[in-house]
This record gives sequence, structure tokens and C-alpha cells, in this order.
Amino acid sequence: MEKIYLGRYSHPIVCNDLFYVCSISLGRPKFKLDYVVDDFVALAAPDSATLAGFKGGDNRDFWIARYVAQLDQAEEVLTRELDRLLRRAKSLQKDLLFLCFENVEAGEFCHRSIFASWASARRAVEFVELRDRKSA
Repeated sequence: MEKIYLGRYSHPIVCNDLFYVCSISLGRPKFKLDYVVDDFVALAAPDSATLAGFKGGDNRDFWIARYVAQLDQAEEVLTRELDRLLRRAKSLQKDLLFLCFENVEAGEFCHRSIFASWASARRAVEFVELRDRKSA
């Protein structure tokens, strides 16, 4: 089964040596990155109203359903995009990595986990969240 990694822009392990780096967020980091974002999957990013709803924290189930409906509407295109990105990463002998801003390990809510559940239900792919290394 193919793997797609998930993480945040500020994760310390993100680099172009290991990953074909794809953004799945509406905005781009304003801070300096030590790597290049290779690609952008616009349809995997929540629209601005949905993103604001996620951030507001009120009625999160409504906003999750709205985001899933957005993904459902773009299912055919998103499936092709996943295939294209996986092929591109493989051709470069890298792992595919989708990035956005939130630190889910610290408890921040993020759309990327919803996207991963949605996509893995439609394609045989495993999503793996990058974890911070624990000090020994």
C-alpha cells in the first residue's frame, strides 16, 4: 500500500531530499522555509468560509460536513491529482508529503486528518502523520 505523509510547514524533518512537498492549505507560510513547496492541491484546501468555521470552533460538525461535501464535489479531479502526485514523487524516488499549518500533535484541529480519512476511503493509500521526535 502506498503512503502519503502529512505534516505542518514548520515540522523540523520536512526537506526536499526526502519528500515531494505539496501544500493543501489556502494560505502560504509567511515565515521562511528551508525547503521548496513543489506542488499545490487547491481542491484539498477548505474554502475560506469553511476554514473560518474550523478556526471558530463553533458547530465543528457542520463545518466538517461542509468540507467533506466540497471534497465529494471534486472527487474525480482529486483522485486524478492523488495519482499524479504519487507518480511524480515515485519518479523522483521521494515520499509524497501534504502540508498545512496546524500542529495536530499539540492538539490543534486540522482539515488534513479529514482529508486523509476521505481519500483513504476512496483509494488504497495509507496516510501517516509526521511526528516530532521525542527527546531521550
